[in-house]
Amino acid sequence: MSLNPNLGVDIGFLEWMLVGVPLAAVFLIITWGILIIVLQPTIDRQPGRSDVVAKQLEALGPMTTGERRVLTVFALVAAGWILRPFVIEPFLPVTDAMIAIAGGILVFLVPVNGKQMLDWEYTSRVPWGVLLLLGAGFSIARGFQESGLDSIIADAIASLGITELSVMVLIVTTTVILLTNVTSNTATASLFMPITLSIGLALGITPLTLMATAAFAASFAFMLPVATAPNAIVFASGYLTIPQMVKIGLILTLPAILVISIFAVWWIPLVWA
Repeated sequence: MSLNPNLGVDIGFLEWMLVGVPLAAVFLIITWGILIIVLQPTIDRQPGRSDVVAKQLEALGPMTTGERRVLTVFALVAAGWILRPFVIEPFLPVTDAMIAIAGGILVFLVPVNGKQMLDWEYTSRVPWGVLLLLGAGFSIARGFQESGLDSIIADAIASLGITELSVMVLIVTTTVILLTNVTSNTATASLFMPITLSIGLALGITPLTLMATAAFAASFAFMLPVATAPNAIVFASGYLTIPQMVKIGLILTLPAILVISIFAVWWIPLVWA
């Protein structure tokens, strides 16, 4: 992941996982504990739950040839993303995007039972709107840079006289988490990349730490269904109301801010030194 070409910084999947996986593991434990305390479930085992899962697995049947080949292509792409800086890049100047495109082309070329593994009939069902949303987020971020708006915002924040990394990390984390609950996490992350870059440069703070903080914080949205697709899926199940989501989300927000800030100040500089 190239955070900014001008910085010459390229964070690979493995480097990102060295921060993201421990962060997710720690907050998963915290979230589970909070949910148990707040919701106080009284049923330890839902009757027939395991039977439902077993029946669904049985209905799926064994993996077909096509499914195994799709899994193989996906595994190759994932391995390429993780190993690119160490195994591939010393020999070929490839990017993560090139690996993804190669995987996409491969599923069109690999045959299954004499037919294409993927054809346009299936491709037309892809939610292209999600890709357009990603592109829109990147366009907005580039617009901030080209117009100089990111520098204006950074200068305004710099005028406050905040020079401590921990304080700025806390401000960025809180702002992004609150904003990402009412907007798309992708759009929020894209929007804050140029802003945090300019803030870091203006204050003499490592931009990489602030940018990574904003990127991680953009995924910590729990209060509203509109924030992320998983939130919308959970809300659509009918087991939760919006007031319940807001209540639990507010309770989770404070530990989320603290955990991300701690990781940003101490863990990220240690791992990405």
